[in-house]
Amino acid sequence: MVTPPRYGVHAWRSQQTVRLPSLPSSVRKGSPRRYRPGLAIRGVTAGEGTYREGVPGLPVTAVRRGDGRPRMALKIMPHGRLQEWVAEEKGYFAAEGLEYSFVLSEDYGVHRPRRDDAGEIRTGAFETFGAGRDGADVSCACHWATSAAASERSGRLVTTAYSVAPCAVVVAHESPIRRPEELAGVPIGVGYHSGSHFATVQALEAVLPPGEVTLSFQGPPNERLDALLQRQVPAATAWGVPLYIAEAFGFRKIVDATFMIGFLVTGRDVSRAEVDKYLGALRRAQMEIDLHPERYKHYHLRAVPEKYRDQVDVRSFGTGERIVFLPYPRESFAATREWTEAHQLFADRPASLTGYDEAALVLRADHRGACSLALALVRCGSRSAPDVRVRDRGELADQRRGEEDEPERDLVEPAQLAAAGGEHEHDRRRGGQDEGECIHAGSRSQPQRSGR
Repeated sequence: MVTPPRYGVHAWRSQQTVRLPSLPSSVRKGSPRRYRPGLAIRGVTAGEGTYREGVPGLPVTAVRRGDGRPRMALKIMPHGRLQEWVAEEKGYFAAEGLEYSFVLSEDYGVHRPRRDDAGEIRTGAFETFGAGRDGADVSCACHWATSAAASERSGRLVTTAYSVAPCAVVVAHESPIRRPEELAGVPIGVGYHSGSHFATVQALEAVLPPGEVTLSFQGPPNERLDALLQRQVPAATAWGVPLYIAEAFGFRKIVDATFMIGFLVTGRDVSRAEVDKYLGALRRAQMEIDLHPERYKHYHLRAVPEKYRDQVDVRSFGTGERIVFLPYPRESFAATREWTEAHQLFADRPASLTGYDEAALVLRADHRGACSLALALVRCGSRSAPDVRVRDRGELADQRRGEEDEPERDLVEPAQLAAAGGEHEHDRRRGGQDEGECIHAGSRSQPQRSGR
């Protein structure tokens, strides 16, 4: 056990987070710089307030806003995947110029949920957005939950990237169930209003009539994993690291339920450029994982519950969640809402839900030429064919003359692009303006962006 450094870790009972209680004078009076404590922190045991030495420390940072006022760095909630840790190790966040910190949740953002009289847990990923997501500025959940949360003004949906998570309905090795049809009437452990919930419905609706799909709400991923391994449920839906752990214990896949995960910006004081830099670092991390997966699987241990760490070998795991830098367009947003409404998956929703133009954000190109397909598609209607070309990594790059010299790019709403009528005034902003413009999210009554 060690004592945390002066500007180091501040632990809450319900989560572990790295933050700066007060700004060092070098940050308050001078140019923004990264402050790293001398202590390497592996993590905080939730509820105990203990500190343990371990892997390279998490960064503690502070930055200045465009109006000169200092604020905390971008608070990122990792999602039990490899990309954030690879970006940290390889220095991709620093290379992008991003000041950041990590908010580490004990079980994917759902804390010590209580079971009801029926023994079920009826809270999940969707509810965590309304509860503030542990103060994170940007985080992830299944695209059903992030789209629904954005529709209810709990955040803004990033529409230029999503991820795909390996997921499956699994049973114990001794189970007589062998085929998806044999799951009829069998209680399947899922997380309420979370990816496993919706993915199970989606995967089984092609196999079973709705009345034959039986769901048992067993809480967030790790708690649900416990219920599965202890045979408290005959089947369960697991994804990512919990799925790999279940397979390591001999559980068998009955039906695949791979699903999409979205990014949601919930911080009220997040600059447009920060999200751009965050995704730029993840893009580089994803390529590194694709090229050298064996080098980074050890980071899976951070998502393995401590009680299982000496019973599994993460070298046998897959690479888990994969980030895809393609758009999540208006049609997908509408189809997702229609599907959840048709299945009555969200009860008691507000009568006034926001549409795509209010709920979604579109990430524009960065100054190195990488850009979202969504922006290119919006603009190509008023541009000639030579203005858009396919780049090496399967993306489209905006080729407007001189754009490589612009220092920052931003997040823009689809409605603004449409209103621009093909004009290029939006591209000719003053250098550095983006740093002072913020995305206002998290307000249910007034969803809007504000400039400085």
